[in-house]
Amino acid sequence: MEPPATLGALLLLALACSAQSADPKGNAAADEVIRVNVDLRQVDLTVTDAKGNHVSDLEPGDFQLIEDRKPQQITNFSWVEVMPPPSGLRAELLKEKPSLLERYTGVARLHKTPGNDILTAPAANLRKEEIRRMIAIVSGDATVPAMQRIRKFIDEQAGPGDMLSIRSTRRKLIPNADGRLVQVRDSMGIFQQFTNDKRQLDAATERLPQVCIEYLCLNDVQGNLLEAIKSLQDLPGRKALLFVGRYKGPVDEIISQANRAGVVIYVLDDLGVVYEAETPSDALAPDSERLMAEETGGRRMLSTAGFDLTAGFNEVIEDLSGYYLLGYRPSSDESVAKLPVRHKIEVKVLRPGLTARFRNGLMGTPDMATPDAAAPDPLVERYADVYPKAAGQPAAAKPPTPPGRQEILTKSLFSVYTQDGVRIHLDPLFAASDPGKKKKRSPFVHTIVEIDGRDLMFADADGGKKGTVLDVAVAVFNEDGSQAGAANKAFTILLTKEQAAELAKTSLQYSLDVPLQRPGPYQVRAAVRDQTSGAIGSGYAFLDIPDFNRSRIALSSLVLSLPQGTPAAPLARPSWNEFAPGATVEYACEVFGAKTPGKPPMPPNVETEVKLYRGGGPVAEIPAAPAKVENVGEQSILNGSLRIPENLAAGNYTMEVLAYDRQEPSKKKQAAEQWIDVTVVNPLK
Repeated sequence: MEPPATLGALLLLALACSAQSADPKGNAAADEVIRVNVDLRQVDLTVTDAKGNHVSDLEPGDFQLIEDRKPQQITNFSWVEVMPPPSGLRAELLKEKPSLLERYTGVARLHKTPGNDILTAPAANLRKEEIRRMIAIVSGDATVPAMQRIRKFIDEQAGPGDMLSIRSTRRKLIPNADGRLVQVRDSMGIFQQFTNDKRQLDAATERLPQVCIEYLCLNDVQGNLLEAIKSLQDLPGRKALLFVGRYKGPVDEIISQANRAGVVIYVLDDLGVVYEAETPSDALAPDSERLMAEETGGRRMLSTAGFDLTAGFNEVIEDLSGYYLLGYRPSSDESVAKLPVRHKIEVKVLRPGLTARFRNGLMGTPDMATPDAAAPDPLVERYADVYPKAAGQPAAAKPPTPPGRQEILTKSLFSVYTQDGVRIHLDPLFAASDPGKKKKRSPFVHTIVEIDGRDLMFADADGGKKGTVLDVAVAVFNEDGSQAGAANKAFTILLTKEQAAELAKTSLQYSLDVPLQRPGPYQVRAAVRDQTSGAIGSGYAFLDIPDFNRSRIALSSLVLSLPQGTPAAPLARPSWNEFAPGATVEYACEVFGAKTPGKPPMPPNVETEVKLYRGGGPVAEIPAAPAKVENVGEQSILNGSLRIPENLAAGNYTMEVLAYDRQEPSKKKQAAEQWIDVTVVNPLK
């Protein structure tokens, strides 16, 4: 981006990456589960038969709704299908213990999740209206077997409209400068954020078992459950908390907060009945778990040691696939109440053999009396002798201060869901520096933000020109949520009418280079605001950067393009990784650590395997074959291509490139992989 820039302040360092916010505009969710006021209250519930199967064909006459022992007339009724539950062959396949991804690919996974669920669509930055379910997973069991089951659940059950977060019940104790353990920090950092990106979720499941090996930890189950509920309270969609582990402790506040936030709690107790416990109380599952689940409309599922949690997760996702919404107008009069009132709710299913599960309680907030506009302000009356003209006049209401530039950008940057008022393409590319004096490479990320020129609005400026101011904020966050680098700039753009019209056919590009201290997971976030229209665009990406100094093959980010001289199809933007069916897509990346034995050293012997994924497995692939590696100065560049099938439907896909170092004697070190999202566009639309 070349227009003159005015530097803004760096993003506040105190902003933690976990501080995700709701809609910056404060809009209400379109499909909010519970809306409570004195005019209409709504209760969400699920109904099952004697075998635990969900029932979705009931009518209003099949229910009896009672509030505070008083029957209520059901005035609003609907069955809300969030997502169809798995059925047929898919339901049977989900019972398999190996990950379906492993079954399809047949290769050892370096990361168990590819960044896309092979049964649904790839990862995407979801808009608010696209979110169907918000699921917070809180793990009190950080063992590898538990994480494997959580990963399988994420791989195969989380759908394209799901946003998930993972957090541990543990908190890290960090020593200060004099060695005393005084700092208590969340153990998950960027990993506990809600996302649809399974690469980030997968990295979280790999991270959890390691946290308390690296640090001394304390266990805070109640605090983390309350924080997970708080993170859900202002978000759209069907909201659930999945607690994996065992909890013995107070539950009143947890239940109250969950019911206020419309959060259903599921407890997957993977200890179940402990037969070798020292005391009888240790042998029995705590009643607090049952209360948490039952009082919020969820379920508690017990297991014995070593139980495969997959069955429990399957039941949870089926439970969250749909629900009934019963609305009523309360007959009780709360107009004189001064504080919110908690009501006892009961729902009975009149059809024999069926059971309803619902949250036991709603908060009713009465309408407060409207102040008399003509009443004088006591303070104004008190100082009537000083300000005689003000005596007897109501105090002028202070208009709300509109949010400033910094506040708008910050909220957009940390929002759970993305905005597309200004469409942007966020492309963070990572690689490594040239070897230094100690022959060590340092990672860095080159972040590119492309801004769609069609979405910019220009106002008339001096000299017959068109102008606007474009705010751009980009931030890179470390694993613990601290900031690795950021930029916050305002660009003033002045163009002729002809230039403004031409810009609508192309895009602006902003880039930011951030050197990094170490390999590992990072998150990149970007927000763009057009000051003329007020429209905002935002996006985020997760990076897992390998250690380029290890003695094994590693790859940088992939860069996609069309063959030189090949024009792009109509509506396809190759720089946004958009291609038409039938296009040959070339990829390039830097390769590190490939073995070159001998004196003089032999050239690297690398084979590549390429696959394009969407629902149901690979839709296009190139079997392992020798690859071309070119030396460009200090860099070794790996090139290849994949042709998109002519009959491939438009939509989002994910490309995987697997590189094998055939001169590496250890099979465990032979493979490296990278993933990149690809959009197939229909050139006729």
